[in-house]
Amino acid sequence: MTNLFTRVPLLLAATALALGGATAASPGASAAGLPAQYRLPDPTAYPESITRQPGTDTIYVTSFVNGTVYRGSLHEPDLHPFIPGDAAHPSANGVKADRHGHLFVARGTAQLVDVYRASDGTLLSELSTAGFDTGSFLNDLVVTPDGSVYVNDSSRPNVFRIHQDERGRFAIERWLDLTGSVFKYQSGPGLAGANANGIVASHDGRHLLIGTTNTGRLYRIDTATKQVIEVDLGGATYPYIDGMNLSGHTLYMARNAADRVTALRLNADWSRGTLHADLADPRFAFPSSVLPANGRLLVAEFQYNRTSPTLPFTIDAIPLP
Repeated sequence: MTNLFTRVPLLLAATALALGGATAASPGASAAGLPAQYRLPDPTAYPESITRQPGTDTIYVTSFVNGTVYRGSLHEPDLHPFIPGDAAHPSANGVKADRHGHLFVARGTAQLVDVYRASDGTLLSELSTAGFDTGSFLNDLVVTPDGSVYVNDSSRPNVFRIHQDERGRFAIERWLDLTGSVFKYQSGPGLAGANANGIVASHDGRHLLIGTTNTGRLYRIDTATKQVIEVDLGGATYPYIDGMNLSGHTLYMARNAADRVTALRLNADWSRGTLHADLADPRFAFPSSVLPANGRLLVAEFQYNRTSPTLPFTIDAIPLP
């Protein structure tokens, strides 16, 4: 999900669009009567991240600009405000739902992760990382089978972990300091300082995969040993990686300023990835997040590089590559 402290210049997006090598996504992704597009009601929605409640057709979308969490159904074209943003929660980044009715929302520079009851939006816990480090940007998160939630940090070389104790209370820890690892953080304004962004976990929870916006690289973290390696992409890099998601061993990456959705095939231990598809589509508008659902790929059109965004903000569906 997005880590842009200032709007990316329009020239950056134009340069990315000039890059060749992408194939066009097929139009008309409506399947089994599902909407081809989902609409958000607010002119400041700027959809940043999207997730699905496991075992249901309910989806949640966060707003980077107004902090709202929207909720809707895969079967209905309109999403509705569910959890409003406020002065203490002006931005919402990564969002994930677990199988126990919890919804986790990363709050960027506020250095918070909020835990809500997914059914009614009740705030159950608010977890702060301010005591571990300063200047963090909590960007994206992922739930693993043991119930752990791993949270990446775009500005500082941290990976945080949320867990529940024996009484069901949530706590957050600084699980891994990436300093000294092969995962080298950079600093600077805008893109230069946009390090860790998307994060996914293997189905057994053994490995995490984190993508970087500024360098376009992927890193694998072993959750048992905390070993960090750079994934072998055959010499390729994929700049502007934002939200990522999985379908089997296929990794889908939204690449915001490139206006691309890129799919990689991962080998069994996630040490290597090869290009499967690199898609362009006239609907792509700074795509920030992707969600495989019902044989389709839902793409959040963030439009964060546009001074006058096209309204309403949308989530578009394309065939799953």
